[in-house]
Amino acid sequence: MSITDQELNSIKEKISKAYVYTILSKLNFVVQETSRDMDGLGIDFEVINRTVGLNRTIASIINQINLQIKGVSTSSKSMFKEDNKVIEYNLTRALNPIGNFYIIIVQLLDEDSIDKWVEHNPDKLIIRKCAYFLKVEKQLKSGFIKIPKTNVFKPDVLPSLFPNS
Repeated sequence: MSITDQELNSIKEKISKAYVYTILSKLNFVVQETSRDMDGLGIDFEVINRTVGLNRTIASIINQINLQIKGVSTSSKSMFKEDNKVIEYNLTRALNPIGNFYIIIVQLLDEDSIDKWVEHNPDKLIIRKCAYFLKVEKQLKSGFIKIPKTNVFKPDVLPSLFPNS
């Protein structure tokens, strides 16, 4: 199957959002994908650390984080580098955070392995490979940013990302 760069980038974006949404859903947090207006501010998801359902409590802005999600394949050397301790992601433009802001880098397999990015059958759904987070407290200039590999975006660290945790 031959796909264009635009189609490939669209697939990366959709799989990355699905990856992050899946992790957030495991904790039953309130998740809102933002509008095009918020996307212009660099916010893809607004997340509130209160559960949805009968036992929910009133949430306030202090319990909210904003996420920008970036999907990148390991083979994209102009956008991604890694060693044993850090990943580096190439921001193509400056990032000016709003509120409690995190950038999430979803690392996908090499582009020649696109068929392995998502595996599904009646018994399982697997999205490969991993996601890392970085709290952004001040403006980041364009260029490579470093994220420790210890910052794995996973359910058990999510509560600690909120200011009231």
